[in-house]
Amino acid sequence: MTPTSSTTLDSMTITGRSFARSSADGVIDGQGERGVYADDLRMIRRVEAFRANPEISVPGRAAIGDDGAAIRFELDGVLPGEGVLLLVELDGTDIFTAREIQLERRGRGDATLGLGDARPRARVNIEAICTGAVADDADGVARAPGAIDADGHVRTASWTWRVPADAPGPVNVTIEFRSGWALITDEQPPAPRTFNELDAAWREWVGGWLVDRPLLEADQELGSVYRRSLEDLAGIRLQEPDGSIFAAGLPWAATVVGRDAMLSAWMALPIDPQIARSTLLHLARHQSAGYDLSTDAAPGKIQHDERRGAAAERWHERYYGAVDSTPLFLMLLGEACAWSGTPELAMQLEANARAAVAWIEARIDEDGLGLVAYVRRATRGLDVQGWKRSSDSQQDRAGGAASGVIRPIEVQAYSVAALRTAAHLARTVWSDPAAAQAWTIRAEQLAARIPERYLVEMPASQLVSEDDPRRGAFFAHAVDGSGLPLDASCSNIGHVLWAGALSAPDHVDRISAQLLHPSLNSGWGIRTLSTLDAGFEPASLHNGSVWPHDSALCAAGIARTNPAAAARIFRALIDGGAAHGGRVSEPLVGADRGRDERAPTPLTGGNDPLAVAAASPLLMLRTVLGLEVDAATSSLVSRVNTVPSWARGLAWRGVHALGRRWDVVVGDDLVVVITAQ
Repeated sequence: MTPTSSTTLDSMTITGRSFARSSADGVIDGQGERGVYADDLRMIRRVEAFRANPEISVPGRAAIGDDGAAIRFELDGVLPGEGVLLLVELDGTDIFTAREIQLERRGRGDATLGLGDARPRARVNIEAICTGAVADDADGVARAPGAIDADGHVRTASWTWRVPADAPGPVNVTIEFRSGWALITDEQPPAPRTFNELDAAWREWVGGWLVDRPLLEADQELGSVYRRSLEDLAGIRLQEPDGSIFAAGLPWAATVVGRDAMLSAWMALPIDPQIARSTLLHLARHQSAGYDLSTDAAPGKIQHDERRGAAAERWHERYYGAVDSTPLFLMLLGEACAWSGTPELAMQLEANARAAVAWIEARIDEDGLGLVAYVRRATRGLDVQGWKRSSDSQQDRAGGAASGVIRPIEVQAYSVAALRTAAHLARTVWSDPAAAQAWTIRAEQLAARIPERYLVEMPASQLVSEDDPRRGAFFAHAVDGSGLPLDASCSNIGHVLWAGALSAPDHVDRISAQLLHPSLNSGWGIRTLSTLDAGFEPASLHNGSVWPHDSALCAAGIARTNPAAAARIFRALIDGGAAHGGRVSEPLVGADRGRDERAPTPLTGGNDPLAVAAASPLLMLRTVLGLEVDAATSSLVSRVNTVPSWARGLAWRGVHALGRRWDVVVGDDLVVVITAQ
C-alpha cells in the first residue's frame, strides 16, 4: 500500500505528537485553532505567504517531524518587479489555552479551565528560503541570531522578496519556511530541516508501517474505508521507548490516553499485534504504585492520559481519573497473549496484572453495593471518569442529573471480563490455582449483580408505544450515589455484550433488543442516548450522537447471537465512512438515516482522525469474518456459518496471528483461513 502525502490529510498534516492545522486549502493564518503544534504546544501560530500586488494569501503545503516543520509555498507567474511576503508568528501557547481561545470565539463567554497560569517554555530555530526572487527586506526576529523563545507571547517575523525588474517575464517563485524546535530544557533546538527532508522522513515512517499491513480485496466502499483507516492509524502512531502506540486522536489528544490506546490496539491485533504489546508495556511502566489525590491515582490503577511541557503544568503530567482503564488493561493482556500464542507478555507483566486485579477488588470491597464505582477526588480533574466524559452524560430518563459516586454498567462488564482473564492467566501461566479460583468466584459474583442492580422494571402505563423496547424490563446505564439505577437507555449496555459478562439468554436478548430498536439504532450506528429519553439531543457529544467505535463494540457483542443484525450495523459504519472520503469519523449527529440521507453529519470541533474510530473497521472485519485464535490447534479460525452478501468475495491477505501470516478468503457462505504463502 502506498501512502498518500501527509499534506493531503484534510486540514491537518500529522506525524505523531506534531501536526499542522490549516484551512481546507492550506492556509495557516492563526485563526481559531490553526497553527503548527508539537508536544502539546502551539509552536507557530501563523505561517502565511502573500503576493504583494494584489495582496493575496497563497496556500502552502506542510511537512512535519517530531522536532520541526517546513511550509512550502509555490507562487506561479510572479511579474517582474512584483514583491512577495512571508509573515510568521511564533507562539508557544499550550494546547489548553489554544482551545480556550477557540471556545471563547464560539461564544461561550469567559469559560476557563481553571488550570493555573503556567507559561509554555520552548525555543525555535527558523529560516526562510526563496527561489526566483531576491531579498528585499527582513525584520523582527528574523534577524535575531540563534534560537528564539516561544513562551506564549506572539513574536512576529517577516521577509519580503522581489522578482528583479529586468526579469524577461513572469517567474515561478518558491518560498520555504523551516523551523526546528525543542523544549527549553533541551540544550539547543535542532537546525531546521528542509521540506523534502521532512516529507521523506514522514513517508518512511508511515510507508514503512503501511507496507507490512494486511491487504484487503473488497468492494469500493469498504476498500476505501480500510485504506483510509490504515493511513490515519499510521500517521498518529507515537514512538515510545516500548514501541509504537496509537495516540488518541488529532488535534487535541496527540498523546497516550489509556482507554483509547487499549481499545484501538485491541481492534488492531489482526494488522499489528506489536501495538498491543507496546501499549501494555507503556501503561504498565506508568501504573500507579500508591495513592495521589492530586491525580486520582491509587495502587494498581492504569492511567487515563499524559501531557508534556507546559500543558502538563496546566493539567497533569500523568492523570489517573478513569474507572475503566484498569480492567481494560487486563482484558487486552489476555487478548494479546491469545493472538500472539505465547504467554511471554503475561509472565513479564504478572506483577502489574496482579496489582490491577487488586485495584478492582478494592473498588468492589469499598462500594456498598459491591460494584466498581468512581468519584473524583483530585482538585483538578474529570468529574465523569467513564468513556462518556461529558458532565451531563450521567442522567436518568427524565433528564435528571446523577449525584455522588457513579457505577457505569460497562465498567462492571469490563471488570467481570478482567477477573475472568486474570483467573485464566493464573491457572495457565502463573501456576496459581488458588488465585484462579478466587478471581473466578469474584467475577461470577459481580456478573450476577449486573441484572440485580441495572435491570429496571418499566410500568406499562409509561410505555410510549406497543414496540417500546423497555416493555417488561430494560437495562439502565449506571447506578448513582443513592443506589438507584440511572434509567436512561444508552449505548453503554452494548459493551456488556462485547465483554461477554452476561450468559443468561434472556438478559442478552433484552440488551440486543434495546440496541436494535430505532430509538437507539439511528441507521448510521447506535446512539449514545435513546430518542425516548428526555435528555436526547442528536448533536450532543454523549446524549444522542453516534460514536462509531461505540457502535462497533455494540455490534461485536450483538454478533454473538445475531450476526446478521451486527453486520447491518457494521455496514452502516462503512457507508458513512465511504461518504466522507473513507474516513470513519466520530462523533456523528444522531439523526435518523432517512431514505434520501446519503451521509451522516459529523460533529465539529473534536478529534478527527480518532484512533478508536479509525480502528473500528478492523473490529468489523474480524467480527463479520468470525476470526478467532484456536489455542488447541495453534491456528487462526473462522467461527461463522454465514456472511453478509457484501462480504462475499472478500479477501483479507496477510492477517497477523500466532506469529504467522494468514489469508482469509470468503466464498458464498464459507470463510476459508489458510497460512499465507
